[in-house]
Amino acid sequence: MPEHIKEKITPGELTYYNSYLEMIDQYNRTLSDHNNIDLTIDMKPPKELFIEVRIKKDYGTVMLPESGAVNLQRNTTHLLRRSEVDHLIKQGVVAEVL
Repeated sequence: MPEHIKEKITPGELTYYNSYLEMIDQYNRTLSDHNNIDLTIDMKPPKELFIEVRIKKDYGTVMLPESGAVNLQRNTTHLLRRSEVDHLIKQGVVAEVL
C-alpha cells in the first residue's frame, strides 16, 4: 500500500487490508497448484516486460524464477520482469522507477 494512503487510514482498515491480502495469497496458492493463475497481477497486459525498480528497504537475496538470484539492497536499482516483482511492489519492498 502506498505510504500516502497508509497514513490516512485507520488501524482497523489496515488490519482489514492485510487480512484481505493474506486471503488472496492463500487462494492464489490453491489456484497455482492447478492453473498457474495469480489474481493479484494487473488485468491489463503490461506494455513492457521488464521494469526498473528501486529497492526501498534491505530485503536480502531472493531467487526469482526467470532472473535468478537478485540481491535487494536499499537504494539500488534493478531491471526485472514485472511479473516477478509485482508482489514485492505490493509489499512495499521495491518501487517502480517512472
